[in-house]
Parts: sequence; structure tokens; C-alpha cells
Amino acid sequence: VCVCASVFLSTHQSTTNPSVLLPATTVLAVHGIGKGIRVTSHPSVKGQLPGYHYDDDVRVVVEGPFITSRGPGTALEFGLAIVRALGGEEAFATASQGLVLFPGQ
Repeated sequence: VCVCASVFLSTHQSTTNPSVLLPATTVLAVHGIGKGIRVTSHPSVKGQLPGYHYDDDVRVVVEGPFITSRGPGTALEFGLAIVRALGGEEAFATASQGLVLFPGQ
């Protein structure tokens, strides 16, 4: 998590690209970044996120430049959210083509 925090903080401060945070939502709270935004995380750290709007009804949350997920079991959806944020809808469609992940597919 320390390496993740260091990379995240330098990226967050130096770019306009989405800041992406692998399931380490607590890094936001520790550094006071994004207070008041909607987030999700592994259920075991929900109590460590005061000041955030916690959403435990979804597996991945995209809130402005932040992407958070509920943990390792959401890795594929998390990855696709990163593809969508960085590459747009066309990149998302290409990356997710043929995957049966979402209702209605």
C-alpha cells in the first residue's frame, strides 16, 4: 500500500488523467484526498473512511478522477473502469467485447 500511496499521490498532483486507486481506498482517507466523494472499498475497511459517501451497493465507483473498488474479486470490473476512464467508450467496448459481465449481455 505504501508504494501505491506514493505513486497515487504523485500522479494525483501532477496530471489531469484520472487518478486510479487499486483497492486501497484508505489511502484517500489517510491523506485527506477527496473528502465527501462517493467511494467503495473492501468491507473490512469501511469504518476507516469517515467523511466519504460509502457505497456498498456497487462493486466499482467512478467519482470524478477517482476509481475505487471493493477488492480483488472486482479486479476485472475495476480494470474495465480504468480502460473506460483512460481510453473512452471505444476502448471500453473493444476491451469488454465478448465478456459476459453485465446484465443484458
